[in-house]
Amino acid sequence: MIKNFVELETLLIRNKIKPRKLVLVNAHEEASLLSVVEIMKRGYIEPTLIGDEPQILEILEAHKIRDVLKIIHARY
Repeated sequence: MIKNFVELETLLIRNKIKPRKLVLVNAHEEASLLSVVEIMKRGYIEPTLIGDEPQILEILEAHKIRDVLKIIHARY
């Protein structure tokens, strides 16, 4: 059983896992968005972000994140 992220990351590296597609809804929530970006930078996921696009872009800019991400604008 995997007990923490370090164990998970070790497993992913050892098995040379290819990036998985991930869809994040409410991507304008900062903590969730930043977590997804970190995992994307490590090469484990290819995210699609769904949420308020201007807010998402504002958060990314505030944290100087310039990676190209697929964003689907959705207002609730």
